[in-house]
Amino acid sequence: MKKIATLLLSLVINITYAQVNEISIEEASFLDSLSKNFKLLYLNSTYAEINSKDRDGITMDHLFYFRLNLSKNQNIRWVPVYTQYIGQEGKKTLQGEYAYSSLRWYVNNILTEDKHGINLNFQNRNYIFDGEDRNSGYDSYHRAYFLSSKTVANGKLTLEANTYLQVYNKNGRNPNANAWRTMFGTFAFYNFNDNWSLGFGGEWYTDHRDGDRKAGDDRFVAWLPYLRYAKGDGFVELYATYTAAQSGDNDHALIIDDFHKRGTVTLDIGYYFF
Repeated sequence: MKKIATLLLSLVINITYAQVNEISIEEASFLDSLSKNFKLLYLNSTYAEINSKDRDGITMDHLFYFRLNLSKNQNIRWVPVYTQYIGQEGKKTLQGEYAYSSLRWYVNNILTEDKHGINLNFQNRNYIFDGEDRNSGYDSYHRAYFLSSKTVANGKLTLEANTYLQVYNKNGRNPNANAWRTMFGTFAFYNFNDNWSLGFGGEWYTDHRDGDRKAGDDRFVAWLPYLRYAKGDGFVELYATYTAAQSGDNDHALIIDDFHKRGTVTLDIGYYFF
């Protein structure tokens, strides 16, 4: 009887050990898979008006990209944004607040240059706002984004064409809020080497609303210049943007008298921590 009890106890111990060991292996496999498929990017975007008369100070956005790879060519990203305002002399020097979050789905390599002669990627971006931002007339907006590129001149020149359709989730607080927006943009970059590139480009925006059209519903944004540097897990971008807006009276004329004054200079610094 004692031998049977000993055998049963030994069997229970062995089964328990095997189960614990199996669970440990599964947990280790899960954690290993998560570490390989999870990425974190921090992006600091600092910008200010070029015209000193319009400059209220400096704005600094802190963006945290939490990325999970679903497959080789697909991933989802959650991007919360915290914004800080650095005022000029005589104003409050520093204040900050949560700005918004976005949930994004990326599909890469729909087309590839080696097989199709052009690269094509897709992004679905969903921007969710809170608090006072909802007084603009919408709680969120949703963007279907197509990005294409092609390299020429033995890889020295990169040409890009991007477009998106943006639909607003209106909340009724502003009857003249946008219903939807379209954008089309083109860029050209000269690649000095694997790290440095310099480019320029432009984007055309058209806003559509249920109410009367307003100045700025159609506008052109020029990116002059656009400097990029990337090495390892980090990158730096420096660019200036200038905006020309349509008058809003359906004459399709752009207001360009103060085009050179309506500019913003931006410095982006990003780093992948893992």
